[in-house]
Amino acid sequence: MLGQYQRQADSLRNLIASAPEDTNKVNLQMKLTWIVMHNEPEKATTISNEALALATKLDWKKGMGTCYSYRGFIYENTADNTHAMECYLKGLKIFEEINYTQGKAIAYSNIGVLYGNLGDNKNALIYYFKSYEILKSSGNKYRIAVVLCNIGTRYNEMKQYDKALEYCNQSLGLFKEIDNKTGIATLLLNVGEALSNKNDDKAAMPYLKESLKTWKEVDSKHDIAQTLISLANSQIILGQLADAKQNLDTAFKYVKEVSAVDLESQAWAKQSQLLKKQGKGIEALDAFTKYITLRDSLNNLEKQNQLARKDMQFEYDKKETVLKADQEKKEAVSNEEKKRQRIIIYSISFGFVLLLVLALVIFRSLQQNKKQNKIITEQKHLVEEKQKEILDSIHYAKRIQTSLLTNEKYINKTLNRLINEK
Repeated sequence: MLGQYQRQADSLRNLIASAPEDTNKVNLQMKLTWIVMHNEPEKATTISNEALALATKLDWKKGMGTCYSYRGFIYENTADNTHAMECYLKGLKIFEEINYTQGKAIAYSNIGVLYGNLGDNKNALIYYFKSYEILKSSGNKYRIAVVLCNIGTRYNEMKQYDKALEYCNQSLGLFKEIDNKTGIATLLLNVGEALSNKNDDKAAMPYLKESLKTWKEVDSKHDIAQTLISLANSQIILGQLADAKQNLDTAFKYVKEVSAVDLESQAWAKQSQLLKKQGKGIEALDAFTKYITLRDSLNNLEKQNQLARKDMQFEYDKKETVLKADQEKKEAVSNEEKKRQRIIIYSISFGFVLLLVLALVIFRSLQQNKKQNKIITEQKHLVEEKQKEILDSIHYAKRIQTSLLTNEKYINKTLNRLINEK
């Protein structure tokens, strides 16, 4: 596994070294961050900072938000919950600015996980459901299954086992649809534990056995140990003590390999119960003492978490206040812009109405002028016709007169000639 991890990391480093300064390089850097995060958190921090700087230079908002999410993962893995929350909130703010719904859903889920890790189930559920509301219409079965699993886990922690089973079974169905082994193994374990918490260990057994089988296929030692402890718990309750002993002995071997104090504490608690049922009182007391010692050390860590939770809540409230103020400022600007647009629309509408009225007045005036011109033209034609008739009559009378005048002259001339002849 370590060799495979190193090969993947080296391959990505080579690709990054030769990649141009573009969004693809940012994606490669984030992939490398994810791979080295658990084993080399300091290197992961450096790589994520480089990715964020390049995304900022390119003004690639989506990449910037994703970089903040990855930085949040790094801080969360190192138990720096305050800085993890700060990064998640920064990423969320960017995703909200560009309305990247998938990014918002992932950010909400990350914040929910952080609250869940700190034991604040109420706030964890609030953010999980925010994420679920976005994801359920996305068609992304993997992410929907993950958030349903987280919701089920929180309800199990809150001892609301029926709700836990409801959401865990929904998640299990989706993981089976996409054949995700890790998801299937996780949900089989969760369903088994929820049934055991409901005092139905007989029903829990098939789920726990199937989970153990799947975890062995995945080769996740931490999860194998967890499942063995849960399986042993149900076997102790059902009186299958030999099988419980075998599973606890195997669990202790895995616990030592992964150095998991929380699992070791659980294993000693179950070992004490087993030895007590076997009638080995002194050995049971010794196992119980070891459990108490480990539990106290975990309680000290829990106290530290409580302090961290208070600090994180303070930081969160502070960030929320800033975000709220920014949102109110944006809304004020938006409202002012809407008001200005309304004034413009009203002004344009009023101007349009005025133009329409003016156009109607002009049109009506033109129609009236046209009508009047028509009447004037008709009257003019009538006058011209009458004038023509009068002129024609005058001309006719004149011709008659002229004709008469000519005959009279002729008569006078003739008379004068006759007189002269006498």
